[in-house]
Amino acid sequence: MAGAFEFGTTIGWRMRRGDFQQVAGEGVGRVSDLIMHDSKEWNLELLHEAFNTRDNDCILAIPLSNRDASDEITWAFSKDGFYTVKSAYMLGKGCNLEDFHQAWVEIWGLNVIPKVRQFLWRLCTNTLPVRSLLKARHLIEDATCPWCLKEEETPFHALFGCEKVKELWADYNCEVMKLVEAPENWCDQVHNWGRLEAKVKQRDVYLAWGIWMDRNAKRVNRWVEEYGLYTSRIYGFQTPRTCSKFEQWKSPPPGMIKISTGASILEDG
Repeated sequence: MAGAFEFGTTIGWRMRRGDFQQVAGEGVGRVSDLIMHDSKEWNLELLHEAFNTRDNDCILAIPLSNRDASDEITWAFSKDGFYTVKSAYMLGKGCNLEDFHQAWVEIWGLNVIPKVRQFLWRLCTNTLPVRSLLKARHLIEDATCPWCLKEEETPFHALFGCEKVKELWADYNCEVMKLVEAPENWCDQVHNWGRLEAKVKQRDVYLAWGIWMDRNAKRVNRWVEEYGLYTSRIYGFQTPRTCSKFEQWKSPPPGMIKISTGASILEDG
């Protein structure tokens, strides 16, 4: 009866919170309580008593199985229904696990160095530290591209849209991989690149990684400047002050014993 947990926006939300009984009423603690198991049909009388018209329609639209299967807990974000740290990690990043799996297979099939694979992985998981992402995380205030100074630096702009890199794709004969607009899903895009010939794909991926590394090299002076502005805003001066040196420890005079102690008080006293 795993499908029964999908009906009704309000009722479904409350059921996932574990207070199904408060919604359905006394005597109803599980979805199976709403089913007449002899006839394999919904208990219409109980449904009308426990739910409103909208939720009734949603529940009755769910077909019941002819098998007398018992309720069980399953994890909806894995194929076998079992919880995995990987699926929870991808869910937390807002990624579609199936799309990412396809892209992951493509990334690890590339004949490139590990750093390039990591670069593509960060592109697929939207963790490439472009200025638009840094601004969204409140690390910087200006997301303008440091090269063209015209548009916001997004992953697409940094690798394909900036005026400083457009000519590179033509000069290196890599236009087959060049994008003309930002993809909705980078996982799908990386997976689509798998249709290219191995040599072409290898050259194009290296060019994208080289562009990204070159952009990082250009950022060194800007990073120093931004750090100075950050420390000035937080601490009130450009360079954090160093802590004053502690007095050198001296042994107690003869005839005295120095004991270090500590104490804590619990909330209950």
